[in-house]
Amino acid sequence: MKGDATRLGACVRSIRLLQDQGAMDAARDVADAFATECGAGALAGDALCAYVASTAVELHGSGSALIVEGAHEDSVYVLLTGQAAVRRFGAGDVARLGPGDFFGEIAATTGTARTASVYAVTDCLLLCLPAGGLTGLARYLPPVRDMLEAASRERLLPAIMPPGSGFDLLDAEQRARLFECFVPVTVPKGTRILREAQKGAGLCIIVSGQAEVWRGGVNDERNVLATLGPGACFGEISLLFGLQVTATVEATTQVTFFAMKPVDFKRFVELFPDIGAHFVRMAEDRMGRPQVQRMAISTEHHIVRGGVRMSYAERATFTTTAGFHRGRCPVCGYADADIVCVSCGTVQ
Repeated sequence: MKGDATRLGACVRSIRLLQDQGAMDAARDVADAFATECGAGALAGDALCAYVASTAVELHGSGSALIVEGAHEDSVYVLLTGQAAVRRFGAGDVARLGPGDFFGEIAATTGTARTASVYAVTDCLLLCLPAGGLTGLARYLPPVRDMLEAASRERLLPAIMPPGSGFDLLDAEQRARLFECFVPVTVPKGTRILREAQKGAGLCIIVSGQAEVWRGGVNDERNVLATLGPGACFGEISLLFGLQVTATVEATTQVTFFAMKPVDFKRFVELFPDIGAHFVRMAEDRMGRPQVQRMAISTEHHIVRGGVRMSYAERATFTTTAGFHRGRCPVCGYADADIVCVSCGTVQ
């Protein structure tokens, strides 16, 4: 980690190692210097020393799991000695950690399950910082909370906005502002995050876990369309075209994802039309360009002539003239459905 986050981990490590050696005055000097640098009050150094002294030290052998992806636990850890690797399901090792680095701040600041595992590459000595204690420390040293949140954002941004996602068209400040629009969510296996033919919940990006995309067929058949993992986004199709959700997305493991509300997504693509175009291309890759074009034409928002919305009769003529299939809706059974069923909103 960079900047303030690195200084925090290094400071906590130095204080604890000095305390363990009995050098209490030197530990206090380090804490006071850090508190002064942060612009904290006169009691901040004492509070930091007392908190670090109260925390537990853990020894873990090489190859052991320090934290496990998907676990519901929110302590932050500082690596006192040793080397560790950060591993994410579906992505392998994504980072290396050394003395003075800390980890676990994502769960502590967002309230989600663990979004990655950390394994000991060598024997490791860890300092465990309970989240509740950090909250108390922040009363005396408020920048601690800001540092942990900044570190969490820095580690999450590559997972939420990876290269090639369209978000890389934004500069660092714009990505940081956009990050604030996302809400973190963890759901258990079997949860239907989006439901076919219902209103969309927003743009969702998976950080941890897997989900299955499927559509219902005749006789309650499940037609699986795709499996989604970390970095995959979903929900954009219903938002782009103002439709109900075109397929169910169901968690096949515990899933942690970040969701952007529809109103924020709308403002976002209006402000950055190039990124909106990127999401349209994503929809074309998933569903095929002809189908996306049919959705765009058939969505009532787009079917306007001379500023006046078409009636259903005009819309039916328009759809038939364009060569689109008409027939019975597979979801609600409506007998005269076109690409978008006017009875239930299903996209055929």
